Amino acid sequence: MNIGIVGTGRVAASLGKAWAAAGHHVMFGSRSPDKAAAAARAVSDGGGGGSAEGGTYAQAFQFGDVVVLALPFRSVREILEAQGDLSGKILLDPSNPVGPDGLVLGHTTSAAEQIAEWAPGARVVKALNTISADSMAGLYDSRDTAFIGGDDEEALEKVASLVTDLGFATLVAGPLRIARYLEPLGALWVQLAYRQGLGTAIGFRLERF
Repeated sequence: MNIGIVGTGRVAASLGKAWAAAGHHVMFGSRSPDKAAAAARAVSDGGGGGSAEGGTYAQAFQFGDVVVLALPFRSVREILEAQGDLSGKILLDPSNPVGPDGLVLGHTTSAAEQIAEWAPGARVVKALNTISADSMAGLYDSRDTAFIGGDDEEALEKVASLVTDLGFATLVAGPLRIARYLEPLGALWVQLAYRQGLGTAIGFRLERF
């Protein structure tokens, strides 16, 4: 699958490397062509059956069958609105709208729902916001449950397939508004990992008894 990754940070790098190793084709998009090219080289140096290249934000959006918004939530609106019509595009949102005092929105909306408003016609799927970049990179023997939510069946299937390729147990938790529950769970992960000092080798797993 062709995957556009908007961003070049730790989440972007971890996902790009893992998906390229699984045989997918990745394009990193950035304001800086040098940063995008460096991210692609790091993925290519790691081997695997896929490929990676760098480009602009616009090129990554155009390239991807699925486009991952691997950016801080505060940066997403400006970049989305600069792309014009994204009708039909599958957008994977792994963000957590967290500020110094916790979530910056919630209860009646979510980051994922805001993204759907900013990109009308796009097929937004919430996924991977409760999983660390280190787990995405395969640094731990992680058995996290990856909760995903969205309103479009085909988009959910494609994202679920990509998340499964990362080695996580995938669970469709509901429609896009389920992000109102998933984002507080992501905020709890941030609290435990960084503010209570548990570190990034932690995760959430759903078990049946």
